Amino acid sequence: DAPAAAARNVARELRYEAASVAADKRGGEALESLARRLSARAVARLLNEGLGPYLGFLAYHRHGSHVLQTLLALLCDGGVADADEDDEEEEEDETDASPLAAALALANALELETAPAAACADATAS
Repeated sequence: DAPAAAARNVARELRYEAASVAADKRGGEALESLARRLSARAVARLLNEGLGPYLGFLAYHRHGSHVLQTLLALLCDGGVADADEDDEEEEEDETDASPLAAALALANALELETAPAAACADATAS
């Protein structure tokens, strides 16, 4: 449907500016709102490609930490859209954008000692 396609297109455009957007109060709120309209695979892609190099910084950032928490919770919930919606993107994208891989990358970047399943339980509980 059109809103989901628009959300995927905006996420694709923001991919390389996502860390800057996440560090801004209004930008972070907008990024969270956008992520809530994406499939789990698209959220994982945004996390891996857009925020991946900046996870350590954003985890301790006043606004960025909220964005990461929202993205992790969405990954744990499986996203809101069907995984089939962004198959077109999948063909052109060679990075591993699985939700589990994104959760593991986040846990490794933050040096968490809990398993991803426990991290998901913690994220969705707060």
